[in-house]
Amino acid sequence: MSPLLDALIALLADWRQVFRQQRSFGRALRLSLAQILTPGQRSLSRLIASSGRQDLDWTADYKLFSRSPWQTEQLFRPVIKHCLEYSNSHP
Repeated sequence: MSPLLDALIALLADWRQVFRQQRSFGRALRLSLAQILTPGQRSLSRLIASSGRQDLDWTADYKLFSRSPWQTEQLFRPVIKHCLEYSNSHP
C-alpha cells in the first residue's frame, strides 16, 4: 500500500475501541475509505458500491448507522489526539 493510505489506516485503527464488534469496526473502516474514493454525492448506497459490495446484502451496513450503539463524537477523539500530539512535537 501507499504510505499515505497506511498512515490513514493506522490513524483509524484507534476506532476499534469505539465499536463493540470487530466486524462493525471493519465495516466502518471500509465505508470511511470508500468515502474518500467515491466521487460526487456520497450516499451510503454509493459508498457500498464503491467498496465493491453492490451485489451483496447491505443490511449490516445500514444497521451500522441505525442500530449500532457507537457514538459519533468518539470517532473524532483519536484523530484529534494524534493532531494534538503532532502539533506539540512540531513547533
